[in-house]
Amino acid sequence: CASVAWSQDGALLAVGRHNGEVQVWDAAAGRQVRTYECHDRRRVGALAWNGHTLSTGSRDHSILQRDLRQPTQYYARLQGHSQEVCGLSWSP
Repeated sequence: CASVAWSQDGALLAVGRHNGEVQVWDAAAGRQVRTYECHDRRRVGALAWNGHTLSTGSRDHSILQRDLRQPTQYYARLQGHSQEVCGLSWSP
């Protein structure tokens, strides 16, 4: 994997992979609950949780905003970085 991040309540673990995939795991059940494939097969090196929102940053120079309550892959794509996104953090 390229990055990992726990949800604030510790219930979910997000795993960013080298192939652009993001997996979300239910920690208590030990099972994968979601898979996202939207970063053009590029490494996902940054993950940040904010409630139900998971932000993912990638080597494809984009940040995707995902709401785990929605069936869509993402609801916003933030572009404009000239290099890989290697760090993300939400303000408390």
